Amino acid sequence: MKKSAAIQALVAKFVDDLEDLIVASTLDSVSAALSKRPGLSSLLGKATKSSAGRGREREKGAKRSPEEIAQLTDQLHKFILKNPGLRIEQIAEGLGIDTKELVLPIKKLAAAKVLSTKGQKRATRYSAK
Repeated sequence: MKKSAAIQALVAKFVDDLEDLIVASTLDSVSAALSKRPGLSSLLGKATKSSAGRGREREKGAKRSPEEIAQLTDQLHKFILKNPGLRIEQIAEGLGIDTKELVLPIKKLAAAKVLSTKGQKRATRYSAK
């Protein structure tokens, strides 16, 4: 009878070990499959570009260099000169970047008094002076 109990214990341990291996193997397979699919890498906790990969190539929370800000400010000013009266969402779409990226350059242009605004909050429309 003791041999039977020992065999049952070994079989139970084998089943538990086999179950652990199957779970680990399944997780590895799912991770590998997700990493090959574009847009799903964020599910794995990897750093990604912004939502559509537009405008951002640095890690989330990383600061822009002064050169990047100056370049974007110049690009924004030229865009507003050609397209006066647009809202920030329309400007961002036209430039192909996120609206969050435009907040500082717009503040810089407004402080330099080369930008005029009309409206409030999201309804604000921008024109060059």
